Amino acid sequence: TIAFEQFLHRRSSSLFTQYFDQFVSERGAKLFYLPAYTELKRAQHLGHYTAILTSAPSFLAAPIARILGVHALFASEYTLDEEGNFSKIGKIVEGTEKAKITEQIQQELSLGQESVSAYSDSFHDIDFLECSGQSIAVNPDKRLKNYSLKQKWKII
Repeated sequence: TIAFEQFLHRRSSSLFTQYFDQFVSERGAKLFYLPAYTELKRAQHLGHYTAILTSAPSFLAAPIARILGVHALFASEYTLDEEGNFSKIGKIVEGTEKAKITEQIQQELSLGQESVSAYSDSFHDIDFLECSGQSIAVNPDKRLKNYSLKQKWKII
Protein backbone atom coordinates (compact mmCIF):
# COMPACT_ATOMS: atom_id res chain seq x y z
CA THR A 1 0.00 0.00 0.00
CA ILE A 2 2.91 2.37 0.60
CA ALA A 3 4.13 1.91 -2.99
CA PHE A 4 0.61 2.58 -4.27
CA GLU A 5 0.35 5.82 -2.29
CA GLN A 6 3.81 7.05 -3.31
CA PHE A 7 3.90 6.08 -6.97
CA LEU A 8 0.41 5.46 -8.33
CA HIS A 9 -2.30 7.22 -6.33
CA ARG A 10 -3.95 9.96 -8.42
CA ARG A 11 -1.70 9.28 -11.40
CA SER A 12 -2.91 8.38 -14.88
CA SER A 13 -3.37 4.66 -15.44
CA SER A 14 -2.90 5.03 -19.20
CA LEU A 15 0.57 6.47 -18.72
CA PHE A 16 1.70 3.40 -16.79
CA THR A 17 -0.01 0.84 -18.99
CA GLN A 18 1.28 2.39 -22.22
CA TYR A 19 4.91 2.41 -21.12
CA PHE A 20 4.79 -0.95 -19.38
CA ASP A 21 3.15 -2.67 -22.36
CA GLN A 22 5.86 -1.23 -24.61
CA PHE A 23 8.61 -2.27 -22.19
CA VAL A 24 7.33 -5.85 -21.94
CA SER A 25 6.81 -6.12 -25.70
CA GLU A 26 10.36 -4.99 -26.41
CA ARG A 27 12.01 -7.19 -23.80
CA GLY A 28 9.83 -10.31 -24.12
CA ALA A 29 11.20 -13.52 -22.64
CA LYS A 30 14.43 -11.78 -21.58
CA LEU A 31 12.50 -10.43 -18.58
CA PHE A 32 11.98 -13.81 -17.00
CA TYR A 33 14.01 -15.95 -14.63
CA LEU A 34 15.17 -18.67 -17.02
CA PRO A 35 14.69 -21.75 -14.75
CA ALA A 36 11.08 -20.76 -14.01
CA TYR A 37 10.40 -19.78 -17.62
CA THR A 38 11.74 -23.14 -18.80
CA GLU A 39 9.47 -25.03 -16.39
CA LEU A 40 6.45 -23.01 -17.51
CA LYS A 41 7.15 -23.70 -21.16
CA ARG A 42 7.62 -27.41 -20.43
CA ALA A 43 4.26 -27.54 -18.62
CA GLN A 44 2.57 -25.75 -21.51
CA HIS A 45 4.18 -28.13 -24.01
CA LEU A 46 2.72 -31.02 -22.02
CA GLY A 47 -0.74 -29.42 -22.22
CA HIS A 48 -1.01 -28.43 -18.56
CA TYR A 49 -3.30 -25.66 -17.39
CA THR A 50 -1.13 -22.68 -16.40
CA ALA A 51 -2.09 -19.58 -14.47
CA ILE A 52 -0.37 -16.62 -12.90
CA LEU A 53 -1.49 -15.68 -9.39
CA THR A 54 0.23 -12.48 -8.35
CA SER A 55 0.02 -9.64 -5.89
CA ALA A 56 1.24 -7.35 -8.67
CA PRO A 57 -1.45 -5.13 -10.15
CA SER A 58 -3.27 -6.46 -13.19
CA PHE A 59 -2.06 -3.62 -15.42
CA LEU A 60 1.51 -4.87 -14.86
CA ALA A 61 0.75 -8.58 -14.89
CA ALA A 62 -1.53 -8.69 -17.95
CA PRO A 63 1.13 -7.96 -20.59
CA ILE A 64 3.39 -10.56 -18.98
CA ALA A 65 0.59 -13.13 -18.93
CA ARG A 66 -0.04 -12.46 -22.63
CA ILE A 67 3.61 -13.00 -23.53
CA LEU A 68 3.77 -16.18 -21.44
CA GLY A 69 0.55 -17.51 -22.95
CA VAL A 70 -0.99 -18.71 -19.69
CA HIS A 71 -4.61 -19.80 -19.45
CA ALA A 72 -5.54 -17.41 -16.65
CA LEU A 73 -4.35 -14.43 -14.66
CA PHE A 74 -5.37 -13.56 -11.11
CA ALA A 75 -3.82 -10.26 -10.06
CA SER A 76 -4.40 -7.40 -7.67
CA GLU A 77 -6.82 -4.74 -8.89
CA TYR A 78 -6.62 -0.99 -8.54
CA THR A 79 -9.70 1.15 -9.04
CA LEU A 80 -9.77 4.23 -11.21
CA ASP A 81 -11.55 7.53 -10.75
CA GLU A 82 -13.64 9.26 -13.45
CA GLU A 83 -10.49 10.70 -15.05
CA GLY A 84 -8.73 7.35 -15.36
CA ASN A 85 -6.37 7.95 -12.45
CA PHE A 86 -5.60 5.32 -9.85
CA SER A 87 -7.80 6.01 -6.85
CA LYS A 88 -7.46 3.05 -4.50
CA ILE A 89 -6.49 -0.58 -4.15
CA GLY A 90 -9.53 -2.68 -4.89
CA LYS A 91 -8.24 -6.20 -4.24
CA ILE A 92 -4.86 -7.66 -3.37
CA VAL A 93 -4.08 -11.25 -4.35
CA GLU A 94 -1.71 -12.57 -1.68
CA GLY A 95 -0.90 -15.99 -0.19
CA THR A 96 -4.24 -16.87 1.42
CA GLU A 97 -6.20 -15.53 -1.55
CA LYS A 98 -3.89 -17.43 -3.92
CA ALA A 99 -4.62 -20.63 -1.97
CA LYS A 100 -8.38 -20.04 -2.34
CA ILE A 101 -8.02 -19.42 -6.08
CA THR A 102 -5.91 -22.56 -6.44
CA GLU A 103 -8.56 -24.63 -4.66
CA GLN A 104 -11.25 -23.16 -6.95
CA ILE A 105 -9.20 -24.04 -10.03
CA GLN A 106 -8.71 -27.58 -8.68
CA GLN A 107 -12.47 -27.97 -8.28
CA GLU A 108 -13.30 -26.45 -11.69
CA LEU A 109 -10.80 -28.70 -13.47
CA SER A 110 -11.48 -31.75 -11.25
CA LEU A 111 -7.85 -31.94 -10.19
CA GLY A 112 -6.45 -33.46 -7.05
CA GLN A 113 -3.97 -31.47 -4.98
CA GLU A 114 -1.21 -33.82 -6.18
CA SER A 115 -1.77 -32.58 -9.75
CA VAL A 116 -0.97 -28.97 -8.88
CA SER A 117 2.45 -27.34 -8.88
CA ALA A 118 2.87 -23.92 -7.29
CA TYR A 119 5.81 -21.57 -7.76
CA SER A 120 6.67 -18.57 -5.63
CA ASP A 121 9.55 -16.39 -4.56
CA SER A 122 8.00 -15.07 -1.36
CA PHE A 123 7.46 -16.37 2.15
CA HIS A 124 4.13 -14.55 2.07
CA ASP A 125 2.87 -17.29 -0.25
CA ILE A 126 3.24 -20.19 2.18
CA ASP A 127 -0.54 -20.86 2.24
CA PHE A 128 -0.53 -20.96 -1.56
CA LEU A 129 2.49 -23.24 -1.74
CA GLU A 130 1.12 -25.62 0.88
CA CYS A 131 -2.16 -26.16 -1.00
CA SER A 132 -0.35 -27.74 -3.94
CA GLY A 133 1.06 -31.19 -4.55
CA GLN A 134 4.43 -29.83 -5.56
CA SER A 135 5.80 -26.58 -4.13
CA ILE A 136 8.71 -24.87 -5.85
CA ALA A 137 10.59 -21.90 -4.48
CA VAL A 138 11.80 -19.68 -7.32
CA ASN A 139 14.81 -17.52 -6.52
CA PRO A 140 13.25 -17.30 -3.04
CA ASP A 141 13.58 -14.67 -0.38
CA LYS A 142 15.58 -15.77 2.66
CA ARG A 143 12.60 -16.86 4.76
CA LEU A 144 11.08 -18.91 1.95
CA LYS A 145 14.43 -20.48 1.15
CA ASN A 146 14.87 -21.61 4.77
CA TYR A 147 11.28 -22.88 4.95
CA SER A 148 11.67 -24.69 1.62
CA LEU A 149 14.82 -26.41 2.81
CA LYS A 150 13.02 -27.63 5.95
CA GLN A 151 10.06 -28.87 3.87
CA LYS A 152 12.39 -30.39 1.25
CA TRP A 153 10.71 -28.40 -1.51
CA LYS A 154 12.40 -27.90 -4.83
CA ILE A 155 14.34 -24.63 -5.14
CA ILE A 156 15.21 -23.19 -8.53
